[in-house]
Amino acid sequence: IVAAISHDYRQALNLMEDAIFFGCSPGSFKKLINAAGLKESQYIIMETIIPPKHAEIFGLRRPFYFYVISIRNQTGQ
Repeated sequence: IVAAISHDYRQALNLMEDAIFFGCSPGSFKKLINAAGLKESQYIIMETIIPPKHAEIFGLRRPFYFYVISIRNQTGQ
């Protein structure tokens, strides 16, 4: 998962100058995101409400997180 996060982040840097990605997951990916090389200043993670469809699969007791990841390509600046 770490290699995939790192690869996708590098691809986004190569394809876009500035972008914001967001999503959510059961459980936190913070350690994986850090291991992939992203700095904590590049993302925000917040615990959030479990969407009803996900609660059917994961249950109500599992923490659910919302992510906002910023891509700011510094090349050419």
